Amino acid sequence: MPPAKKPFTDASWDPQTRTFRGVIDWAPGPKFDGQSRWEYEIVFAEDFFGIIGGSVTCDGTDRTEFEPPWGERGTGLTYLRWTAPPSTIFGSVYVQGIEYQGILEGIASYHFDSEEDCYISYADAPGSWLLDDGNPPPVKKPFEQCRYHAESRTFSATVRWEPTFNRAALWEYEFTFSEDFSRITGGTFKPFGVDGSAMRAMVFGDPASQIRRLMEMHYVRKPGALMAAQDLLALLSSIDD
Repeated sequence: MPPAKKPFTDASWDPQTRTFRGVIDWAPGPKFDGQSRWEYEIVFAEDFFGIIGGSVTCDGTDRTEFEPPWGERGTGLTYLRWTAPPSTIFGSVYVQGIEYQGILEGIASYHFDSEEDCYISYADAPGSWLLDDGNPPPVKKPFEQCRYHAESRTFSATVRWEPTFNRAALWEYEFTFSEDFSRITGGTFKPFGVDGSAMRAMVFGDPASQIRRLMEMHYVRKPGALMAAQDLLALLSSIDD
């Protein structure tokens, strides 16, 4: 096993470019996965919420790039600054998927801005998502009759559609969050027709299982570091205004 703490050597820091350079040297001891030397160049974001560039080169030949954590997941390395988990759902965003990707925000993502402002965002929904009158869903569709039970971490709400959405006039939600609020771990989504008849329901699965089943939805939280960066940008924008 590797040591619990492996120090960088030959470390340097350029504050102007926010670039760290350092080496992890496994010699003269046992190699790590057949490699003996890792050379790092790490570029941080302006507010230090994550790593946005750079690379690590193993034994002088095998090079892997660092990628911004908000982009589409590629073959590179992504790192976010650790933030303490929240104690409530309010102030959080949850996207549909088994891991967070920025491109998923606005595709039926759940936004819990405050106790009075909870909604589904369709800001970046596919063009094929249309209401039954042929118009796209609104950018912001509020949850109604919202109730949050802090002890069980359970949220319930309804969404009303007029015109209907896939023939449904009412959606009923109830779902539960993980202890660290990183994901939705279970629950139900029940649509109803105009006449009140029940339509085909779906369930919320736990993204931690890494398994996607038919008629099962998964939602994960937007990382706290990205939320903090978003709040900072909003604050700066308000100052500029």
